Amino acid sequence: MPESAKPAYSKELWENLFERYFHDEIYKLAKSFPHKRDLIVLYSFIGDGWSDDAVKFFINHPEIALKDANDTLHAFTLPIKFPDEMKERWYNESRIKISGFPSIGIRDIRHKSLNTFVSVSGVILRKTDVKFQ
Repeated sequence: MPESAKPAYSKELWENLFERYFHDEIYKLAKSFPHKRDLIVLYSFIGDGWSDDAVKFFINHPEIALKDANDTLHAFTLPIKFPDEMKERWYNESRIKISGFPSIGIRDIRHKSLNTFVSVSGVILRKTDVKFQ
Protein backbone atom coordinates (compact mmCIF):
# COMPACT_ATOMS: atom_id res chain seq x y z
CA MET A 1 0.00 0.00 0.00
CA PRO A 2 1.50 3.40 -0.94
CA GLU A 3 2.32 5.73 1.96
CA SER A 4 -0.36 8.22 0.86
CA ALA A 5 -3.02 5.48 0.92
CA LYS A 6 -2.32 4.45 4.53
CA PRO A 7 -5.03 5.43 6.99
CA ALA A 8 -4.04 8.16 9.47
CA TYR A 9 -4.85 5.99 12.48
CA SER A 10 -4.19 2.30 12.95
CA LYS A 11 -3.46 -0.06 15.81
CA GLU A 12 0.08 -0.20 14.46
CA LEU A 13 0.68 3.27 15.95
CA TRP A 14 0.30 1.79 19.45
CA GLU A 15 2.55 -1.14 18.58
CA ASN A 16 5.28 1.21 17.38
CA LEU A 17 4.87 3.54 20.35
CA PHE A 18 5.06 0.72 22.91
CA GLU A 19 7.99 -0.97 21.22
CA ARG A 20 9.95 2.23 20.85
CA TYR A 21 9.29 4.03 24.14
CA PHE A 22 7.56 1.71 26.61
CA HIS A 23 9.29 -1.64 26.19
CA ASP A 24 11.01 -1.50 29.59
CA GLU A 25 7.99 0.02 31.32
CA ILE A 26 5.77 -2.82 30.12
CA TYR A 27 8.27 -5.36 31.45
CA LYS A 28 8.35 -3.58 34.82
CA LEU A 29 4.55 -3.47 34.88
CA ALA A 30 4.29 -7.20 34.15
CA LYS A 31 6.82 -8.05 36.87
CA SER A 32 4.99 -5.96 39.48
CA PHE A 33 1.51 -7.12 38.43
CA PRO A 34 -1.00 -7.35 40.18
CA HIS A 35 0.31 -4.69 42.58
CA LYS A 36 0.64 -2.27 39.66
CA ARG A 37 -1.84 -2.49 36.82
CA ASP A 38 -1.56 0.73 34.84
CA LEU A 39 0.86 1.77 32.13
CA ILE A 40 0.99 5.58 32.17
CA VAL A 41 1.41 7.03 28.68
CA LEU A 42 2.13 10.74 28.44
CA TYR A 43 -0.05 12.47 25.88
CA SER A 44 3.05 14.19 24.48
CA PHE A 45 4.18 10.83 23.04
CA ILE A 46 0.92 10.71 21.08
CA GLY A 47 0.61 14.41 20.26
CA ASP A 48 4.22 14.77 19.13
CA GLY A 49 4.71 11.37 17.53
CA TRP A 50 1.54 10.89 15.49
CA SER A 51 0.16 12.75 12.50
CA ASP A 52 -2.47 15.43 13.14
CA ASP A 53 -5.16 13.20 11.62
CA ALA A 54 -4.22 10.28 13.89
CA VAL A 55 -4.32 12.55 16.95
CA LYS A 56 -7.75 13.85 15.89
CA PHE A 57 -8.95 10.26 15.55
CA PHE A 58 -7.66 9.49 19.07
CA ILE A 59 -9.50 12.51 20.51
CA ASN A 60 -12.74 11.93 18.60
CA HIS A 61 -12.86 8.12 18.95
CA PRO A 62 -11.30 7.35 22.34
CA GLU A 63 -13.24 4.11 22.81
CA ILE A 64 -11.63 2.63 19.69
CA ALA A 65 -8.17 4.06 20.30
CA LEU A 66 -8.00 3.02 23.97
CA LYS A 67 -9.30 -0.46 23.17
CA ASP A 68 -6.54 -0.78 20.56
CA ALA A 69 -3.98 0.47 23.10
CA ASN A 70 -5.08 -2.05 25.73
CA ASP A 71 -5.22 -4.86 23.18
CA THR A 72 -1.67 -3.97 22.13
CA LEU A 73 -0.52 -3.95 25.76
CA HIS A 74 -2.03 -7.40 26.31
CA ALA A 75 -0.48 -8.80 23.12
CA PHE A 76 3.00 -7.55 24.03
CA THR A 77 5.53 -10.37 24.40
CA LEU A 78 6.46 -10.49 28.07
CA PRO A 79 9.71 -11.77 29.62
CA ILE A 80 7.82 -13.68 32.29
CA LYS A 81 5.38 -16.55 32.09
CA PHE A 82 2.14 -15.99 33.98
CA PRO A 83 0.21 -18.92 35.40
CA ASP A 84 -3.10 -19.32 33.54
CA GLU A 85 -5.21 -17.62 36.23
CA MET A 86 -2.76 -14.70 36.42
CA LYS A 87 -2.70 -14.38 32.63
CA GLU A 88 -6.47 -13.95 32.65
CA ARG A 89 -6.16 -11.27 35.32
CA TRP A 90 -3.48 -9.52 33.23
CA TYR A 91 -5.88 -9.35 30.28
CA ASN A 92 -8.79 -8.16 32.41
CA GLU A 93 -7.06 -5.77 34.79
CA SER A 94 -3.98 -4.21 33.19
CA ARG A 95 -4.62 -1.10 31.15
CA ILE A 96 -3.09 2.10 29.89
CA LYS A 97 -3.82 5.55 31.25
CA ILE A 98 -3.18 8.77 29.39
CA SER A 99 -1.56 11.55 31.39
CA GLY A 100 -0.77 15.13 30.44
CA PHE A 101 -3.71 15.75 28.12
CA PRO A 102 -4.66 19.47 28.17
CA SER A 103 -7.51 19.89 30.63
CA ILE A 104 -10.64 22.00 30.54
CA GLY A 105 -12.70 23.29 33.43
CA ILE A 106 -15.76 21.32 34.46
CA ARG A 107 -17.97 24.30 33.59
CA ASP A 108 -16.60 24.21 30.03
CA ILE A 109 -17.94 20.73 29.25
CA ARG A 110 -20.58 20.99 26.53
CA HIS A 111 -22.35 18.69 24.10
CA LYS A 112 -19.37 18.86 21.71
CA SER A 113 -17.29 17.19 24.45
CA LEU A 114 -19.54 14.12 24.59
CA ASN A 115 -17.90 10.89 23.39
CA THR A 116 -14.53 12.58 22.94
CA PHE A 117 -11.34 12.32 24.96
CA VAL A 118 -11.26 15.10 27.56
CA SER A 119 -9.29 15.82 30.68
CA VAL A 120 -11.13 17.80 33.31
CA SER A 121 -9.79 19.99 36.08
CA GLY A 122 -11.90 20.90 39.06
CA VAL A 123 -13.90 19.37 41.86
CA ILE A 124 -17.18 17.58 41.20
CA LEU A 125 -19.82 18.54 43.76
CA ARG A 126 -22.96 17.49 41.90
CA LYS A 127 -24.06 16.10 38.56
CA THR A 128 -26.31 17.95 36.12
CA ASP A 129 -27.33 17.45 32.51
CA VAL A 130 -25.06 18.76 29.77
CA LYS A 131 -26.17 22.20 28.60
CA PHE A 132 -26.35 22.81 24.87
CA GLN A 133 -24.81 26.08 23.70
